[in-house]
Amino acid sequence: MFGWNGMVVAVVMLGLLWGEGRAQYFGKNKVRYTNFRWQVLRTEHFEVYFYPQEERIARFGALVAEEAFREFREKLGHTVHRRIPLILYSAPTFFQQTNVVPYLLPESVGGFTEFLKGRVVVPHTGSFSELRRVIRHELVHVFTYDKLEELAKWHRFYNLHPPPLWFAEGLAEYLSYGWDSKADMVLRDAVLSDVLVPLRDIGRIDGTYLMYKEGQSLVSFMAERYGEEILADILDNWWQARDFAGVFLRTTGEGLDELDRAWRYELKKRYYPLMAQGDLPSHTAEPLTWQGMDAKPVPLPDGSGFAFLSDRSGYADIYVKSFDGKLRRVVRGGRTERFESFHLFRSRMAVSKDGVLAFVSRRGGRDVLYLWDLSKGDVVRDITLSGVVELSSPSWSPDGRRVALSGLGDDGISDLYIVDVKTGDVERITRDHYGDWDPSWSPDGGRIAFSSDRARMGAHNLFAYDLSSRRIYQLTSGPHRDITPSWSPDGRLLAFSSDREGPFGIYFLDEDGHILRACLVLTGALDPAWTPDGKFLLFTGFERHRFLIYRKEVPEDPPQVAVFPPIPWEEGWTLPQMEEVSARTVHSYRRRFSLDIAQSQVVRDPEVGLQGGLQLGFTDVLGDQHFLFLLGYTGQVGEDFLKRLNVGFAYADLSRRLQYVLGAFHLSDRYYDLDEGWVRDRRYGGGISLVYPLSRFRRVEADLLLRHSHRRWLEGERGREALLLSGFLGYVLDTSLWGPVGPIDGKRYSVLMGYTLDPRSRDTYYAVGLLDYRQYFRLSRRVSFAVRILGAWSEGKEPWRFYMGGSWTFRGYPWGTFRGRHLVLWNNELRFPLIDDLRVAFPFGAAGLRAVRGAVFLDVGNAWEGEFQGLVGSFGVGVRVRISQFVVVRFDWVRRTDFKRLGGTHRELFFGWSY
Repeated sequence: MFGWNGMVVAVVMLGLLWGEGRAQYFGKNKVRYTNFRWQVLRTEHFEVYFYPQEERIARFGALVAEEAFREFREKLGHTVHRRIPLILYSAPTFFQQTNVVPYLLPESVGGFTEFLKGRVVVPHTGSFSELRRVIRHELVHVFTYDKLEELAKWHRFYNLHPPPLWFAEGLAEYLSYGWDSKADMVLRDAVLSDVLVPLRDIGRIDGTYLMYKEGQSLVSFMAERYGEEILADILDNWWQARDFAGVFLRTTGEGLDELDRAWRYELKKRYYPLMAQGDLPSHTAEPLTWQGMDAKPVPLPDGSGFAFLSDRSGYADIYVKSFDGKLRRVVRGGRTERFESFHLFRSRMAVSKDGVLAFVSRRGGRDVLYLWDLSKGDVVRDITLSGVVELSSPSWSPDGRRVALSGLGDDGISDLYIVDVKTGDVERITRDHYGDWDPSWSPDGGRIAFSSDRARMGAHNLFAYDLSSRRIYQLTSGPHRDITPSWSPDGRLLAFSSDREGPFGIYFLDEDGHILRACLVLTGALDPAWTPDGKFLLFTGFERHRFLIYRKEVPEDPPQVAVFPPIPWEEGWTLPQMEEVSARTVHSYRRRFSLDIAQSQVVRDPEVGLQGGLQLGFTDVLGDQHFLFLLGYTGQVGEDFLKRLNVGFAYADLSRRLQYVLGAFHLSDRYYDLDEGWVRDRRYGGGISLVYPLSRFRRVEADLLLRHSHRRWLEGERGREALLLSGFLGYVLDTSLWGPVGPIDGKRYSVLMGYTLDPRSRDTYYAVGLLDYRQYFRLSRRVSFAVRILGAWSEGKEPWRFYMGGSWTFRGYPWGTFRGRHLVLWNNELRFPLIDDLRVAFPFGAAGLRAVRGAVFLDVGNAWEGEFQGLVGSFGVGVRVRISQFVVVRFDWVRRTDFKRLGGTHRELFFGWSY
């Protein structure tokens, strides 16, 4: 939904019922744009979940999964005794809508294993070899954790430590695919650019691609040093030590420090000699950019500069830079539904001769082809392709009337398409199960070069589609990755990137099939693009674990490395599929619920009495349906037991775009109100909560609640009884970009209106309005200014009272200092970096701080009942320290003021993110 799963939604719903108020939360939305008709394919060891459009993907995935199961059972010495749920999506855009996990999935996630129910969830990207790799990768996780769980039961070891992330992911990469040119590019660069992170510090890069590849390299080195059986032995011995270092020592007789030294020494022996044979990109070409991750350069037709994609702002944006150094941002991405994502490393751009930029962006659950006039600075046309959900790498025809591009259909098949930009007519020019990517239109308009795996599964070679004969010709061959072709202005040469000699380099292909080495760097050169005069190549270079844009002069006499005369392509490989599929093995999806959460607690309070409760949560396999049951008790034992019993039930349906939660409850509570003293409140009824995401960034929320309410004020023995009907309507927007301790760019706001009445007497019990507006202004790449404006209003017989104070709202004043039916608050905070990485050594080990940020702030506001009492304020400085992935500690030194005089200095400590 919006970073939550239905279980959390249900808990929020019951919180709403308990507190009789709508609690709004920020966060981007997980939008279910597509309704899937799920089916289940049962095999010996798997239940494969798929929808009809992707049946051949499911049959291929089932075959791969069963083959991997047998292989890993042998290598890891373990078998999984249950059927493993394997959930397949035919495209990444569908995968990102899954409710199996609550959080939003970034584009960099290519699959995941959910450990509570042991579910494996994988998208198809158009490449069956990539699908095979990801399924195998995730199944290694299933075997690993299932084996550790079984060992814990056998040895009655119930506090089993999880594997370090580098080992878990490194093992999965090692067993699923092996070493390839991408992995070698990353490790080669890490060693030669001196950015390799030692094993003792590898936690600093947890979850990054570099950690994956370092982990894979370490596991591979372990298998070479001790034999591959050591990997299963490590898992067998897991229960015998308290951490991975102890397990490794017990299994191998060596410490991790010794492994780390030997591993790094071996990498130096492997890569250092290469320095005599070549150079890094910055030493053989001219760097044109220096910040962030920059990729996919495309020269402007007048030769003055180039456009490119970059995440230097934190968002992925499109920039234009002139060769004399002037930079301007052309299109902002990641802030609105119009330009939700530019697919930074997946899709090239193209510029027509009259200066129209063609690019692809995600919008509303599918990709859209945009045509942007660079001189006017606006969209001149946007085009969607029916049945095609993902697009990439548009290429203009020489006459500027048509665009060729790659498209992934909702059936998971990647083909090439031609779009008439004036009429919007679409022609599909390839139609098969092979993946076709990166089209490039020849200058004479007769051919479209592209990269495809149609010659061999797992390899990418170059092909050309002849528009007059409608035939495909094979241009390169071999077990390589020949990608991103680009025609020279005169059409005599085709530049492309390839790993045929190890690292990705740039090569030329001439009309006779001669393959010439144009630029070979030690780390990687990708995305070649010719300048209009044909004298230079722009490319994306990889160095110091960053992608930047470089320019290199076209060599006059490049050496030949291979020859492959063009030949007509006739027939490729056959897609392997599980054949034993029948009506008995495939059936429609039927919801089955299983337990997700069960917890209880009992305490005794001298004032309130006995307090206890039980919470049970259930979900289905796909995560679309949720049940939550709460049972609690507050009060003295035997004293009106049924009236003191708290019972709540909620059901959440997240299977469609309009998500809803139904709830019913009986709640009784005794609490202390700062204004009214002790209150006994008993209510029972039910309600419905609706959430409709308008886009990834905006949503509308509505709640309707009907309950019978008994309230008694214990000081004075007065009370009241009423039937209350409440309605709430809210609107939330969030485009914020987060730094280590809180948002640093974008904006987020919520508006809420609510009304409660007794439908019998028509009495208004309360009306309420809330506004929470926050905006973050980037003053530089790492410094920002944050503003929050908070306003609240309530009227009626029993109006809401708002409380303010403390580090989260009004710094320098204790919580509850300001309270009333009306509230206004204005927060201002300058946020800047202090320390990025600090390590302190102690005799017993080392401790580190990864992100320390400073703040200077001013708060102004007040809360009141009747007449406005004027504004007061506070100001000060603070330090925010991120001590783990989920915990931020904030220290503030504050002085109060009524704008006439200053108060003393107060110190505050708070755990939580900055607003």
